[in-house]
Amino acid sequence: MRHNCLVHHNQHRPMNEWRFESAADTQTIEVAGSFTANGIESLRQAAIAGVGILRASSFVVNDAIRSGRLVPILKGYMVQSDIPIFALYPSNRHLSPKIRAFIDYLDGRLSQEG
Repeated sequence: MRHNCLVHHNQHRPMNEWRFESAADTQTIEVAGSFTANGIESLRQAAIAGVGILRASSFVVNDAIRSGRLVPILKGYMVQSDIPIFALYPSNRHLSPKIRAFIDYLDGRLSQEG
């Protein structure tokens, strides 16, 4: 709570409640910091520059972790999130079977986890 936390701000509100789950319990922490942005890439770059700590999906930060530009913290906790995930595609076009299968897979997989 004493760290400068880099907060994602969507179009409606700052996403400054971070939930963490361990084997023992679940905690929700309200965080604050000197930098907010509405794009994850801006937050990632700020973290790499040493501005503060970031809560992000692994696919966003894996390359920076592998290269040593970022260091993971709180490894014993899983991040709980209620951030929606959307699949966007033109509604007036036929989807290829590969894209349809991928969307169906994600829908089923994420529904199981939620």
